[in-house]
Amino acid sequence: MSGRCINEEAGKELKRIEQLPPRVIFRFLSAVPRYLFHRLRKDGRSCPPLVITIELTRRCNLSCPYCYLDKNGEREELINEETIAGILAGFPGPPPVVHLTGGEPFLRTDLSDIVSRVQAAGSCCAVSTNGTLISRRNTPWLETAAPDRFTISLNGPAGVHDRVTGSPGSFRRTMEGIGYLTELGLLERVSVNFLFHHVNLDATGEFLRLVGDTGIRTAGFLHPMTPASGRESSAPTGCGDRTAGGPLDPGRMAAAVGFIRREGKRRGIGIRFVPELDSPEILRWYSGGYVRSCRYPYFAVRIDPAGEVYPCHNFRNSLGNARAGRLLEIWNGAGYRRFRAGLGRFPRPAGCANCCKI
Repeated sequence: MSGRCINEEAGKELKRIEQLPPRVIFRFLSAVPRYLFHRLRKDGRSCPPLVITIELTRRCNLSCPYCYLDKNGEREELINEETIAGILAGFPGPPPVVHLTGGEPFLRTDLSDIVSRVQAAGSCCAVSTNGTLISRRNTPWLETAAPDRFTISLNGPAGVHDRVTGSPGSFRRTMEGIGYLTELGLLERVSVNFLFHHVNLDATGEFLRLVGDTGIRTAGFLHPMTPASGRESSAPTGCGDRTAGGPLDPGRMAAAVGFIRREGKRRGIGIRFVPELDSPEILRWYSGGYVRSCRYPYFAVRIDPAGEVYPCHNFRNSLGNARAGRLLEIWNGAGYRRFRAGLGRFPRPAGCANCCKI
């Protein structure tokens, strides 16, 4: 790996964390050299994970046709605050960012306890949500024990968002959730994610006006993934398959990305794309599949509702169970090392093409 490539990788990893609180960014900076050292060794080992994503549930109150989770594969929800405390206890180096997701994490009645336990361990706690269950009635605990970050899915203005999610009324409920966070003085912790879709591609200008009006200062734009299973959705949205309604024209996408960058800068909204692609990369992403060196399993790990540990959401063969309190043993265990070392040598799962984590 050349020095130029190393510098590029470091820059990309830092860009991933630039929206985190300053106290967390400093901890991450100290870990980057060790992360790059292990990449150079190519023996499959890595320093302790910088990000732990925990899928608290596969239940959800919406039915988005593009969701990559298999709702037919429900896992018993065995992850709780005690399990998380065991995972984070004695964690070497900087405490990892803990990303709570689902399904819809606000369906967990013990979410407040889980968030408190994560923060007590010194970790930054981020929650990804559709925002529809955030209200004074459902989540009064947010007044005193809110997560450090909220990432809320918002896929367009009214009507467009409902069509993308396949859930009438979801836009109104999401905006009510954002309104409640605003009342609590938590808006600075909120960012929104917009999934590119053939239904919402022409609504990006209206979407950015909406975001600006709410006072939210960060918006993420997600390029759609290629589904691992190719399963079709029968949801009456006109959205087609699980990616986001079928292929999008590369030329239109390049133009949309340029417009969003300019409009976001004009409105003072921090824009990020997942992944960051230049024009030639956009062409490959939307025309023939895009694959590049995979970094995710070196700095991040996923845990499902039953505690099973996975390198990523596309590789669902468990490498161990975190409920035993031995996450770091699993992290550099034989299975994980083989997986990392084989990334450049063996055929990848189908979902690795156009993966949002690369």
